[in-house]
Amino acid sequence: MSTLSCNNEGNLKESQQSTDVKEETRDFSTETLLPQDVLCDSCIDSPSKALKSCLTCLVSYCEAHLRPHLENVKFQNHRLVDPLHDIDCRTCEIHLLPLDGFCLTDGCCVCLDCVNQEHEGHTTASVGEARAQIEVELQKKQEDISQSASATEKTIGKLQSNNDLIKCSVQEVCVIVEQQFARLHTTVEEARKGAVEVLEAEQRQALRQAEGIQAHLEQRKSKADENFGSNEQTVQEQEYSEWKKGVSDVCMPTAYINRMDHLTSYAQVVTDATKELCDLILSSYREKLNLICKSATQTSPDRFEYWRQAVTLESLYQGRHYIEAELSGEGAHVGVTYKSIDRKGEQNTSCITGNDFSWCVGRNSRGFFAWHAGLEVPLEVTHITRVGLYVDFQRGSVSFYDVTDAMTLLHKYTANFIEPLYVTAWLSKKDNVVSLVDTK
Repeated sequence: MSTLSCNNEGNLKESQQSTDVKEETRDFSTETLLPQDVLCDSCIDSPSKALKSCLTCLVSYCEAHLRPHLENVKFQNHRLVDPLHDIDCRTCEIHLLPLDGFCLTDGCCVCLDCVNQEHEGHTTASVGEARAQIEVELQKKQEDISQSASATEKTIGKLQSNNDLIKCSVQEVCVIVEQQFARLHTTVEEARKGAVEVLEAEQRQALRQAEGIQAHLEQRKSKADENFGSNEQTVQEQEYSEWKKGVSDVCMPTAYINRMDHLTSYAQVVTDATKELCDLILSSYREKLNLICKSATQTSPDRFEYWRQAVTLESLYQGRHYIEAELSGEGAHVGVTYKSIDRKGEQNTSCITGNDFSWCVGRNSRGFFAWHAGLEVPLEVTHITRVGLYVDFQRGSVSFYDVTDAMTLLHKYTANFIEPLYVTAWLSKKDNVVSLVDTK
């Protein structure tokens, strides 16, 4: 009886467990699925939400189908992770094995057979180790980008301030120019009024002269009319000889005003004087402004006050650039730098060998060296007269070559460029010469 009772109790427990599993499965199957949910690969009839994904089986399981992995010792070595959508991508397409490793040489995930075949001899690591290493590299890269962005923002701020200063300065000069030309316009207007007043005075005097002549002529005409009336009677009463003696002169003067003769000359004088003044004004402004501009160029802020250096006008920005230069003398250096280099300072940071945004090569009494950030790198060369400079702006590299004979790499720098580069020459001695060569 006791045996039968135990069997009944076992059957009841199994039935209850089966009922519980069915209820759990039924409750789980009725769960609302979202588009981002990972589905169980073992649920055929009704899809269920996956609870875990097995990296060993490369399959996702719901809560019910996950039980063997949790309860059976044979599955204890399987790796369970949160549900993954791309679990199929974690299998090698060639060998159909899990991608448990990472090839640091080629930068891709590999399986065990890949390590022994296609990637034999390459540096590999586990996915976790590679992930940690890549995260460190990305963090450093992000810090570099952040620093570059900050430096770029500061440079943009300086440029904006410089632009505002330029606009303000030009506006101030424009006000002065407008004032001076207004003064010039006032002077011209005064000269015009003076010339018109002279003409008007000449006109008044000429008209007065004409009026005087007209009055005199009218008087003579009136007297002539009186003489004409009395002539007939006189001729009848006297002899002709006696009449002729008593006749006064009746000739009329000519209406000629000599003050108008010089008007043409006056107009010509005004025309010639105006042309002469206009030419003088234009030439005077042009010559004096050119002189000021030339003087400003000689004292330009772009010139170095202490270091004997020169920077090209055109920048090396975006893409790849190659330049050749001939070096002459012990102290000739050539390289690239940012336009923001301090041109007034006497410190080493104002020289292309002493700051962290300049890269150059050159010769001194101890030999031929490459310089960056105050650090010199000795180069095993003997006689160099021509240097090739190759800049790859996107990749952030500056390479120097000896092109005196066959092209030989001297040294290469890598950096994150945050400004356009400018070819720069430094002559530590007066007799040094650096000449850029046209390679076209």
